[in-house]
Amino acid sequence: MAPLYRQVSRSLEEQIRSGALSPGALLPSESQLCADFGVSRITVRRALEELVQRRLVQRRRGVGSFVSTPDQSVKAVSLTGFIEDVVPLNRLKVLGVTQEPLPAGVVDLIGVADAESMKCVTAVNHLSEGPLSFARFFFPKEVADLISGTDLEGPVSPIKLVEKRSRQTVHHALQVVEAATADGRIAEELGLGQGTPVLRIVRAYFATGGGLIEAVDALYHPTRYRFAATLVPRAG
Repeated sequence: MAPLYRQVSRSLEEQIRSGALSPGALLPSESQLCADFGVSRITVRRALEELVQRRLVQRRRGVGSFVSTPDQSVKAVSLTGFIEDVVPLNRLKVLGVTQEPLPAGVVDLIGVADAESMKCVTAVNHLSEGPLSFARFFFPKEVADLISGTDLEGPVSPIKLVEKRSRQTVHHALQVVEAATADGRIAEELGLGQGTPVLRIVRAYFATGGGLIEAVDALYHPTRYRFAATLVPRAG
C-alpha cells in the first residue's frame, strides 16, 4: 500500500485532472484536508509538497494552495528514492559566503510565494577528472550560525553536517532536475564554454518537524553526472 501522503496526493491529483478542482481553484485548508483524509498535518504538507514539485499546485504564503493554471504546468515525473543515492561525494572548494535570497527555483520547489534571505555558501565540487558542479548551499537562520564556509571544505556532506550540528534529522528531501546553461563565472569554474547546456539540480531538505534546514541550487557538468532510475509498473 502506498504511504499516506502519496494516497492524499493521488486523490488530489485525480480531482485536479478530472476538473473537480479547476485551474486556479483554492484547495481546502490544511486543517480541512487533515479532517477530510483523517491524517496528520505533516502528512498533508508532504502531499502538497509533492504536488508543488510536480507543478500541479502552487502555494502562496499566508493565502493557501491553488491549482496551477495551464500556463504554469509542465510535464513532470515524480520519483521516490533514497537521498544517499543522489548526493555525490563532496570534495568542495568554497568560493565565498554571502547573505542572499533563495533563487526562484528553490522558492518554487518549497512552495512559498517569497522567502527571507539566507546564508549562502558558494562552492565548486570536484572529481578526479575535474569540476563536477557549481553549487550554492542555503541555510536558514537556525542552522546558519552552526555552519561556516570552512566547515564545508574538503570531503564532507553538508546535510550530514547540518544534521549533526543542529541535532535534527532529515525527514525527506524534494528535488527537481532541469535544463540550464552555464554562463559567466559558472562556465569558467566548470571549464565550459559560455552558454554550454548543463543540468540544474535543485534540492531542499526538510527536518522531521517539517522545517527547511538546507537547500542546494547546483549546476552540473554535462558529462560528469548521470541520473538513472529503475521503473516498474504501479501495483494495482
